[in-house]
Amino acid sequence: MPGRFNRDVVWNLVSVGILGVCGFSLNIIIGRYYGAATFGVFSQVLAVYYILSQLAVGGLMFSTLNLVAGHHDNRDAVREIITSALLLTATLAFIVCTAAYGLAGWIGNMFDSAAVRHGVLWVIPGIWCFAVNKILLFSLNGLRHMRFYAVGNSLRFLLILASLIVLTALHVDGSLLTLCFSIAEFALLPVLAAYLFREYPWSFKNARFWAGKHLLFGVQTFFSGLLMDINLKVDVLLLGYFFSDAVVGVYNFAAMLAIEGLYQFVVAIQVNMNPILTRLKLENRTDELKNYVRKATVFLCPAMAALSCLIGFAYPFITVLLTGTSDFAPGRIYFVVLMLGIVIGSSHLPFIFVLNQWGHPVLFTLFLATIVMTNLILNILLIPRYGALGSAMGTGLSYVMTIVYLKVFMRLRSPAEARA
Repeated sequence: MPGRFNRDVVWNLVSVGILGVCGFSLNIIIGRYYGAATFGVFSQVLAVYYILSQLAVGGLMFSTLNLVAGHHDNRDAVREIITSALLLTATLAFIVCTAAYGLAGWIGNMFDSAAVRHGVLWVIPGIWCFAVNKILLFSLNGLRHMRFYAVGNSLRFLLILASLIVLTALHVDGSLLTLCFSIAEFALLPVLAAYLFREYPWSFKNARFWAGKHLLFGVQTFFSGLLMDINLKVDVLLLGYFFSDAVVGVYNFAAMLAIEGLYQFVVAIQVNMNPILTRLKLENRTDELKNYVRKATVFLCPAMAALSCLIGFAYPFITVLLTGTSDFAPGRIYFVVLMLGIVIGSSHLPFIFVLNQWGHPVLFTLFLATIVMTNLILNILLIPRYGALGSAMGTGLSYVMTIVYLKVFMRLRSPAEARA
């Protein structure tokens, strides 16, 4: 188990490195060739895209992860679980995409930006593909095919970057840059499907039975994925409401480096822990969770702190060197504040799926809702007074509070697990 876990973590850390390079490259390309205002538009559309795509997949990705991990040794059951999840997701995603097309104008008016409206229209095809890809990836996660899971995640961001490079080379209008997400998700879908269906081809034998299981579990976690992505983008959305596209661009350059860059090291541990958490529950070894938390505190927190200090110190020089402008350099303070919260919270952040994996989807959803409400309230209170710094402070504090909330919700389940 330790050898396989360590190997899988290494694969996903490599994936994280690729994700970080691609994410940083996106920032550089848009910042250098289009400027802060266009980067602000891109950031706002990306936030909307994340939210709509999570609505499109609902809680079905969490039911897939839970059911596949729990039945990984039953090949026929896994085939039926994946097939039923894909059918339900494809239908739900189509409904959400249709609604998104009708709401694009309203979204643009909310941000007082025609460019945002255009950007939303171009990501709609990507929303449907993203939802289906999410089921495929979470199936791989539940089966512990972590190497191809890492390959799939890496390929997604490489395709996004390649698409953006082509669009930039074609000198398309800035509002069309979000098309890169639709292109990438469309190209990724057949790759994931071909790999998974090679071992687990379609099976409709007990599709109705497993569809019922998905719906029962999915209804309880329907808002979980949405809440997770809202929490990642609530600062950008609220800052965009109060301030200009340029201000959002400077802030989100720092936020993407922190959350979609260094935070992905935490995510790499998290995705490898999810199926293990299920096995701990099934084998009555829940007390072992505290050992994993201890290891994260001893090793992950200091490593994250060291990386944060290194990049924080070099931040102004890096931004000027890579973007050719000093417009993004003031974002260093936002990066430092965000990373402070992530570093403190990283002792428990890798284990936030424990309630879901131990069969408590309602508590998991309430746990995520509490985090989002904390982030939302803090941003609303702090942004009007401190601007973008208020966004960083509110979001950073929400990561710290994750430790408290996880302990509280674990205690609601049972005192024994709360001690983990």
